[in-house]
This record gives sequence, structure tokens and C-alpha cells, in this order.
Amino acid sequence: MVIKNPTTGHLAAWLHWDFGVRPVALVRHPCGNVAGYVRMGWSGVSDVLARPGWAAQLTPDDREYVERHGTDVKDDPVLSAALEWRAINGMLLALRETIPELVVTRYEDLAGDPEKRFPALANQLGLRWAKANTATLAELRGPVLDQVALGSTQHDLNRDPVTAAWSWQNRLSQTDVDRVLEHAGPLVGELGYGP
Repeated sequence: MVIKNPTTGHLAAWLHWDFGVRPVALVRHPCGNVAGYVRMGWSGVSDVLARPGWAAQLTPDDREYVERHGTDVKDDPVLSAALEWRAINGMLLALRETIPELVVTRYEDLAGDPEKRFPALANQLGLRWAKANTATLAELRGPVLDQVALGSTQHDLNRDPVTAAWSWQNRLSQTDVDRVLEHAGPLVGELGYGP
């Protein structure tokens, strides 16, 4: 089962405990996440704070931080999206304490080397990886895809995944990058996105 929505990470525990699903969480660099939210005009952290069930799942430190800074997000989509990244990924990492089987992998790693990373992920999950799957991945990364321009609409998948993964470097100013990393907090390093 694949659920593609950054705000559904809280479902991992329910799916695991009630249905025996072994969850895999795909995380994205905070700046990539923020650039996407800003580009699409999405609301960010207000969605998390507006739902008491979600807010209750935040770690105490993240909850205090997000609530303290969340009052300033109305006219600041960069701050709002950065705080949402912090809240959601903080919940996700906290889940690893109750669900040790939770696998966390980075989007940029899968996009950068899918022929190596997807078979390794399948192996980690105890799944069989067919050689035909590797051939399909290589075909999808062929020259036709590389010529397609980076899309600008939601769910536009006709783009080079490596370019998409790092497009935030051209979309966010250095000031915004610094703000995102500041508000994303220590989770940036915990997820392997060091400076």
C-alpha cells in the first residue's frame, strides 16, 4: 500500500498495529518540501495545529516550538511549511520508538540511484526484487524523461526525479534556505540532511 501525502505519516501506527503493515516512510529534504508547498500554495503547519489528534502526537519539544512559531505563519508560507516539515517528521521519528520495524528512507536517495536503492529497500523489507523491475527503472530514467522540463503542477510526474529532488536550490533564496533549516531543527541531521 502506498499513501502519498506528507500528512498521513500518523497513519503508519494504525496500519501497522491493526493490519500488520510494515510501514516505509519516504522523507524529503526540508527545503525540497518547503519549495513544493510554496510552489503549490499549500497551507503548511496550520493543518497540523488545527487537528487535535495530530497536535497531540507531536513530541513535547516540537509541539512547544511549532505552537510558539505557528502564530506567525499567516503571511509566511516558508515558515508555515518548515514548521509542518518539523512537526510531521518529528512524529515520524518518534514512531520508531513504538514501531521498530518502521523503515525511513530519503526521497533524494531513491531518486538519485533507484537501480541500487529500490532493490536494497525490497531486501530490507524481505521482499523479492525481480530483475525486470531494475530494467523498468532504467527505462524510466532514459533519455526521453531527461528531456522533459520540470513540471509545475501537482502530481506532474513527467520530470527527471534527480532534478525534481534538488530543484529547491533554484527556487528558494539563501535566506529562505537558512530559515527552513533553522525551523526544521535537529531533525535535519537526524534524517541525514547535514549541512
